[in-house]
Amino acid sequence: MSDASIDLYWLPIGAGGHFVRWNGRIYERLAAARERRRPCDLYHSALLLHSAGTTYAVEMGPVWNVAEPERGVVCEGPVGARCLGRFRAFRYEVRCWPGGSIPDLAEAVGGAHRVTEDPAQVAAVLALVRQVPPLTWGRDELGTGEMWNSNSMVSWALARSGHDMAAIRPPSNGRAPGWRAGLCLANSEAAAPCDAGPMVFNMNIGGGQSIFAQSSTRLNEVDAELRDKHTGQPAEDIKPLAVLALRRIGVSLPDAELVAYAHAVSRGEKYQFHLG
Repeated sequence: MSDASIDLYWLPIGAGGHFVRWNGRIYERLAAARERRRPCDLYHSALLLHSAGTTYAVEMGPVWNVAEPERGVVCEGPVGARCLGRFRAFRYEVRCWPGGSIPDLAEAVGGAHRVTEDPAQVAAVLALVRQVPPLTWGRDELGTGEMWNSNSMVSWALARSGHDMAAIRPPSNGRAPGWRAGLCLANSEAAAPCDAGPMVFNMNIGGGQSIFAQSSTRLNEVDAELRDKHTGQPAEDIKPLAVLALRRIGVSLPDAELVAYAHAVSRGEKYQFHLG
């Protein structure tokens, strides 16, 4: 096993329970009839992240379906309607559970699907799952045409961390309701593409050295985007996101500079890149 990796699992909706499975089939038959297509098999997605010798189980589920008190809950949200979220029966949670497990993992179709072995992407997903927006499960509050659910959370985190989403698909004849909602949100949050031309950087900023580049415009845009979205968040969560954001424009920083930059973003301070 790689020291850093992410495995995606496709679990049949209702795995381990006949009631949910039959309701899912009824829902899909009605949706297929409305959309004039053949019914598909429905899937719920979950992740196992491997980093620094620890495996993290990442999943969204009802607050009441896992009894373990130390299960890595990082976010809670309402189910069905925001007003219902005051009741435990109508709340979900996002779990990033060190050493944890995913219920019914043995029923995953096709087993583990390795999506990355890039340490930066793994670190970014670990940071992002702590920032999942607590939208209402089962509602289309984003206007994407799909409800927000566990698949939305997974697709959002993978898309935001730079994965090739065109290469990630459910099993044959399968569908993951809510997947598109996560992609739409990630796309709306992503920086607009910009071709700043070839860049050559000397990123060892300390000791009087400078960054050399044809243009600093894109660098300033990325810096402003990170401060706009992540000011006030812990620097350790910002660091992996900064790595990916800077990588998109061909920039890499030594670790000490990354730490300093993440702390500046956390404080909402503009980082002083010295252009030569």
